[in-house]
Formats: sequence, structure tokens, C-alpha cells
Amino acid sequence: MKNRSVRALLVGFTAIGVLLAGSPANAASLTWEDEAGDAKDLAIGTDALPNDPAFDITKVTIETVDGKLVWTAELPEMAAGRPTYSTGYYFRFAFTHAAVNYWFIVGEDPLGAQNFSLSATATGGAKMECKDCKAEINREAKAVIIEAPMATLDADFKKAEAPPVSGSEWSKLYVIAQRRTGVFTLTADTADAPEGAIIQF
Repeated sequence: MKNRSVRALLVGFTAIGVLLAGSPANAASLTWEDEAGDAKDLAIGTDALPNDPAFDITKVTIETVDGKLVWTAELPEMAAGRPTYSTGYYFRFAFTHAAVNYWFIVGEDPLGAQNFSLSATATGGAKMECKDCKAEINREAKAVIIEAPMATLDADFKKAEAPPVSGSEWSKLYVIAQRRTGVFTLTADTADAPEGAIIQF
């Protein structure tokens, strides 16, 4: 009887171990909301409106999903075409990694083509390759979405002589929505993570 009980306990612990082994390892997630109605309109004379909903970020989520970093900024009133007084959207997803500031940039050129890059924010900061990374200004989903394989990020930061993303933490997280007006890129809304917030990978 005693041996049967011990055997049952061992089987139970083994089953729990299998379940834990099958769950996502080191999954990370951080979400924050940004005040609605705080996106600046473009000042045209004295008729500037207090808010431009087409640029209004209301929610940001950064997480790891199936071995990828997924960073999403939601804009419920994203313009179906070109946003107001603008040749296109321009977004900066900023973070601090190993005491250095970086950002992903997702933008549109005057012809509507989307472009993407990752670089240090310092003036003249070299662009990083970010192979297999992708980003989209998704008007149907009303969101800007970045997907970057963790293995790719680890390799890219290694090339930049920085620690890998895996096992590190990112801080000073924020997303900026900007309007492109020819040669100018003007900030309309900034969605900062709460003070002191970090994401641990």
C-alpha cells in the first residue's frame, strides 16, 4: 500500500514536470495604456485643433510569442489612407538595452511604401541588420506591429558588441507617432511606459 502511494506520487510529479516543460519558457509581456485624445494636431495658423485622433496611440503591448519579440501600438482611429496634413505615418519604438538607447522605426514614404529599421538613437547611430524582422502599419487592425525573432536580435546585438536580448531587460520604453510632411517629421503623440517599467526577457 505504501509503495503504491509513493508510485502514484512519483507519476503525479512526472506529469506536472511534463506539463511545465511543455509550457512557453521565459515568456515576457508588458502592456500599458496611453491617454486618449492627447495627440497634437498640426498647427495651421490659429485654427489648430486640440487632438488629431489619426495619430492617437491608446495602448502598447510588448511580449515574446513563439520565440519572437512582438511589439504592438494600437491607434483606434488610424487613417485609412494618408493621415491628416501628412505624406505618411512614422513611428519610433524606443527602448534602453545594456545602458544604450535604441529604437525600431516604422514609416511610410510619400508613395506609401513602408520601411523599417533598427538603430541606436544617438546622432549618427549605425543601423543594425535585423534580419528576418518585419513591421507593418496595419490599417485594418488599427495598429503598428513589429515582429523580431529573438535569435535574430541576439545575433544583431552581438555584432554591435552588446549583450544578447535573451536574458536581458529593456527599460525606458515608449512609442512615438509622428506625421511626415515632406522634409519634416513632427511628433503628434508619445506613449510612455509607466515610470520604472521594465520587460525581462
